[in-house]
This record gives sequence, structure tokens and C-alpha cells, in this order.
Amino acid sequence: MTRHPFIADAQRSLLLLVDFQAGMSKIISQWPDLMDRTGLLIEAAQRLQVPIVATEQYPEGLGPTEDTLLSAIGLDNVLTKTHFSACLEPDFVERLRLSGKDTIVLAGVESHVCVLQTGLDLLAQGYRVHLVADAVSSRRESDKAIAVEQFRSAGAVIGSAETVVFEWLKQAKTDDFRALLPRIK
Repeated sequence: MTRHPFIADAQRSLLLLVDFQAGMSKIISQWPDLMDRTGLLIEAAQRLQVPIVATEQYPEGLGPTEDTLLSAIGLDNVLTKTHFSACLEPDFVERLRLSGKDTIVLAGVESHVCVLQTGLDLLAQGYRVHLVADAVSSRRESDKAIAVEQFRSAGAVIGSAETVVFEWLKQAKTDDFRALLPRIK
């Protein structure tokens, strides 16, 4: 059966975490909620064997990836960048291409800078982009709102962490669903 392209499929997905760095935790007021939603995505991705790639924007200034996320995903999955769009970094797009995935589930900060530029460039490269609206943030809510609207206008799918997880799971009567259910409730 052919499913609607707005439905994220775990076998076709890669989870991309943009710049969840320690320095950002001090300036993003929704940080605890952001970590919770991102943690759910990571747990589901690991359970369902969805590859995870994370980026760090200029870690010398913004610090490393948040410890809780880094311990879950591992240092080998973190790419350092100086461009706002990760797609402008050498080998980034090639790494995604080699994953064999055509759907990028996107979370990160800041919504209107690195997340937006990366996501728009991924769309331009032909990827299907699912923006996880409750797993992205900016210092100002208005900047996030504008970024989400730009994503929508550019053709990205806008959803939530739970939306993506339930789409990845596909059904309730599985060990994967039972394992993730306590995290969802």
C-alpha cells in the first residue's frame, strides 16, 4: 500500500538534530520541554533503528552537544560545522545520501537560523523534510513561528514528536509500541 508522503516511515527516515548545545540551553526558555520531546524522538529512533545525525555549530563558542543527548547518540554521530546550513559543510550531504534515507526528521535550535537554512537546503536537495515543531525552538517565539511558516511554505511536513513516533510505529500491537508507551504517556 502506498502511504501519504506526509507520513514519516521509519525505514526511510533519518533523525537530524541541529545544534542542541549546552550554550543554547541558557538562552532558550523552553529548553526542558525541548529536551523531553527530543529525548522521545531519540528513544524511538534507537528502538526502530532510525539513524541519528547531530550537528554542533561552532562548539568552541557554543559548547558541545547537551550531555544527555550526547550520551544517547554517541560522539561518532556528531558533526561540527561553521556554516549555518549543515548542507554547506563538506561531506554532510554525502553522509546523508550514503544513509540511503530520503526522509529527514528535523529538530533543533535555532529554528529561524541553522534549522531553517539546513531544512531548506535539504528540500532543495530533494529530501522530504519533517519539521518536528515541538522539538525546535528559538530565543524568541516569533522567530520560531516565522520559521515554521517558511518551512510550511517551502513544502516541509510540520508535525510533533508524538506524531512522528506514532507514524514510525505504524501500529499498537508490537513490542516496540509497548516499549515506548511509558515514554509517551
